[in-house]
Amino acid sequence: MKLNTFLKQYDKITDDNERKEFLKKHLKRKYVPFIERNNAARRTVDATHIFDNKYRPNTQLFEMFKDLDFVELFTDIEFDRIVDGQPVSADIYDELMSRDIIDGFKDFLTFDQRGVWESTYYDTVDDLKYSMTSTISIIDDISKRIDNIINTFNDSVNNFIVSDKFDSIYNTLQAQDK
Repeated sequence: MKLNTFLKQYDKITDDNERKEFLKKHLKRKYVPFIERNNAARRTVDATHIFDNKYRPNTQLFEMFKDLDFVELFTDIEFDRIVDGQPVSADIYDELMSRDIIDGFKDFLTFDQRGVWESTYYDTVDDLKYSMTSTISIIDDISKRIDNIINTFNDSVNNFIVSDKFDSIYNTLQAQDK
C-alpha cells in the first residue's frame, strides 16, 4: 500500500483498538531474511557513515534510516526515499513518528523478535563498518607501500647518478695527476 493511502486511512480511524488492528493488518512478516537485512544495513551505512580511516556516524540519520528500514522490511507500506532527485526520508520519518506508527508496528513483534531485529541489524552494520574501514586501511597501506617503492627507486637512481658523477670527477682528477 502506498504511504499516502496508508496515512489517509490511518488518520480516519479514531479508536485506538481499531488503529492497532489496522497496523497489525499491514505487518507482513516477523522475520527479515539475511540478504534483505544486509542490503538495508548497507544502504544505511552508505548514507549515514563517513569513512576516512575512521568510522564517523551521523547518529540521527542512522536512527531514522534504521526505523525506515524496519517499516519498509516488515510492513506492506511502500514509499520512495528519493522523489524528483530530492531525499524525502526525513519527511516520511516525521509523518510516521508523529503518529507513533513505527513504535505501533514494533509493539506487534515479541520482545525476542524485536531484539533479534535490532541486534542483527546492528551486527550487520558493525560488520559493514569494519569491512569498509579495513578496506580503506588496506588501500592506504598499499598506497604507502607504492610510495615507499617509488621513493626508494628515486633515491637509488639519484644515488647512482651522484655516484656516477663522483666517479667521473675522480677519474678526471686521477688523469690530471698522471
